[in-house]
Amino acid sequence: MNKMRAAPVLLLLALVGCKSSSGVDQSEAAAQSMRDLKQGLNDAPDKINAVTSSLEDLVKGGGDMKAEFQKYSENVDAVVAHREKLRALRQQVEDSKKVFAEAWEKRLANIKSEDMRKQAEERRNAVVAKFNDLSKVADAGREEFEPWITTVIDVRTYLESDLNETGVKSMSGQVSKIKNGAASVNKKISTVVKGLDDMAQTIAATKPPEPPAGAEASGNKK
Repeated sequence: MNKMRAAPVLLLLALVGCKSSSGVDQSEAAAQSMRDLKQGLNDAPDKINAVTSSLEDLVKGGGDMKAEFQKYSENVDAVVAHREKLRALRQQVEDSKKVFAEAWEKRLANIKSEDMRKQAEERRNAVVAKFNDLSKVADAGREEFEPWITTVIDVRTYLESDLNETGVKSMSGQVSKIKNGAASVNKKISTVVKGLDDMAQTIAATKPPEPPAGAEASGNKK
């Protein structure tokens, strides 16, 4: 879902950039960023479904129109706010990928054995490829979510200016579109969640090679 940005990743960067950080620390930091995004995505379907159900309540009529519209509007705001949270968490995953890959690159240079260096490089490339595959799945989810939330916001904007029985009924055709779109978006979210779960386990078990004794300290002097 979405390009994620503006993440609070100072703790992550401090962890993986400091002299005392080990390969285990780095792999665990990357894995944790994925767990955090997974949790954020797990929280998304309930918020998305709340938007569709509140719109259905409004359009079917018979209730307090203003109160139902207010509820719909609040649910839309909640999804928009959650989108920003997911963008931040996604950026955190992207940042962890960069740090993880760079840690491998630096430490590969310290492996003198050509065979061992080649083996380590193959492992690094395999993990980075999985990162990239996961990004593609997340991008596909974002590409489906964005048109959906645009329609949801458009409906709210329309009703803000035409909140009466005729105006509300004129939006009945959008209910099925939004409901079906929500189901499709939630399905994509499930796919990304599974990918994050698998990837977090892979990353946690795949750490950058440790540098030779003394190499880490000498290579990280400021």
